[in-house]
Amino acid sequence: HEVVVTRYLTISAEDAAPRVRLVERLLSGKVGDVTLDMLRFAVSQRWSANSDLVDAIEQVSRQALLEVAERDDKADEVEEQLFRFSRILDLQPRLAILLGDYSVPVEGRVALLRKVLDAASGGVNEVVVSLLTQTVELLRGQPAEDAIQFLAQVAVARHGEIVARVSAAAELSDAQRTRLTEVLARIYGHPVTVQLQIDAQLLGGLLIAVGDEVIDGTLSARLTAAEAQLPD
Repeated sequence: HEVVVTRYLTISAEDAAPRVRLVERLLSGKVGDVTLDMLRFAVSQRWSANSDLVDAIEQVSRQALLEVAERDDKADEVEEQLFRFSRILDLQPRLAILLGDYSVPVEGRVALLRKVLDAASGGVNEVVVSLLTQTVELLRGQPAEDAIQFLAQVAVARHGEIVARVSAAAELSDAQRTRLTEVLARIYGHPVTVQLQIDAQLLGGLLIAVGDEVIDGTLSARLTAAEAQLPD
């Protein structure tokens, strides 16, 4: 039924009114007024493929949820929790595979996601729960870890910032984090959000990744380089 509805909504007819009426009949009273208005606009446009409409609706929904977080002054919390979940998937590839396993009905994959989130210490922001649930529900071929990492980047991009993924052997103090953010902003000429991952194996120093660029100032890297220069 979903495929039939989506195909109908993407038919390039001049009159968009029937498509708008269908959306209203299906969703009135089930979503908020602002969301319904955005969906009316989306189905009023011409789309070359079903996936284009789904992508547009997904993006509109994400931005609406992120706007809720901003209004509640929870944007930083949402960004941090999305990044943390992205790191969990990096460290637990089996979980990422299960969340993206298309042989399992989407309800089962969402139930697994909810189970993981419910077990998180300190609780998870409801906006984060909604964003992650939507992302798992709408996976269309891409690995779950890639989709969720992209989601974290979308959250940061709302503020016109770039993401610096920083690995350190120990937690940074507020002063160290502020200093690092300022230095990176000067280097890249752009506001920077630092997303910190603790990795005791680094021994000391920092490993900084911004896009495809990596700055390795870790003690472990220096030791490895020094060992390579030792005579046999």
